[in-house]
Amino acid sequence: MTTVAGWITAISVLVIAVALTFGITAAVLMIRGYVNRLLNAVDPAMKRAEAALEKVNGIAETVRTRTEEIAHTVEDTVEDVSGKVKSTTSMLEDAVRPPLVNVASVLAGVSKGLQVWSELSKEKGGDGRGK
Repeated sequence: MTTVAGWITAISVLVIAVALTFGITAAVLMIRGYVNRLLNAVDPAMKRAEAALEKVNGIAETVRTRTEEIAHTVEDTVEDVSGKVKSTTSMLEDAVRPPLVNVASVLAGVSKGLQVWSELSKEKGGDGRGK
């Protein structure tokens, strides 16, 4: 009987091992199915995300290029305006300074002349106003 009991035990172990193998195989296949479904669901979303990212990168590149163009334009404009302001300032100084110097000279001469005339009038007995 020991031999029969040994055979029964061996067959039982073999049946249990086969059942476990089938159970594990079934579980692995079921998990594989879930993973495949998840990948199929995620794949379109990933493609949309990649397409959106490409659009964002394109927009960012366009903005960068446009910003650089605007910065160069502003820089050129500032340099141009600065040059024109310097030129205008220099022109105004050259145009206004000589007449102002002449007016100041005339006023200084007139003021000195009046001062001398007033002093001379006082010396002759007047009040400095011609009386």
